[in-house]
Amino acid sequence: MPVSDEGGYTLIELLVGSMVSLVVLGAIVLMVQVATGNQSRVSDHVIANQRGRPAMNRLIDTLHSACVSPGLAPVLEGSDEDTLSVLSKASSAVSPVPNRYTFSFDEGELTQAVTPGTGGEPGEWTFGSQEPATTLLDGVGTAELGEPPEAVPVFRYYAYEGGQVAGAPLAIPLSKESAETVVQVNIAFTVAPRAGAVTDPSAVVTLSDAATLRIEPASEDSSEKNLPCV
Repeated sequence: MPVSDEGGYTLIELLVGSMVSLVVLGAIVLMVQVATGNQSRVSDHVIANQRGRPAMNRLIDTLHSACVSPGLAPVLEGSDEDTLSVLSKASSAVSPVPNRYTFSFDEGELTQAVTPGTGGEPGEWTFGSQEPATTLLDGVGTAELGEPPEAVPVFRYYAYEGGQVAGAPLAIPLSKESAETVVQVNIAFTVAPRAGAVTDPSAVVTLSDAATLRIEPASEDSSEKNLPCV
């Protein structure tokens, strides 16, 4: 049977068709890249949270167990923006002997050192030798909070002012007098999904929390000094 129509695509039509195919293919590739990047970023956020949350819980739990004796301040003199020293003991005993915990932030690491309590009476406890420091978390950095965001220290310490937690933190390092007034410790830091340099800053997660060192509600009487562990 003879071919009645030998017409076909012209060179221009083929070129136009090829260009359209390339544009569509490029759009598909771009969409795949964006979707893959978003999925990777979400995965990094989950990993960073999983890495950082146990360390934050450890800090907060230690502070929640810090009021081992009524009226005795648990946060110790010398604590500053990178180091928190606190007496704490999770125990059902009426008068537990606390351990001294020292949490430190240095060069991207959050570490913990414990000095076990050995005996003594409240306020006159004795302690043994400090155990070697252990790493709680690496890939740690300082955080930015608020609107507009401002850099904040890892550890901040607050006293009561007129029955409310003061808006401004106490000066650091804490003196003996100011340490005895600390009723709240704020903690904030960033966590990377892994240790080392982070190529994608958006993969870093900010964690922040606070623990109040007070058993009873604070008095709003301005003449009364609200102290911790009361």
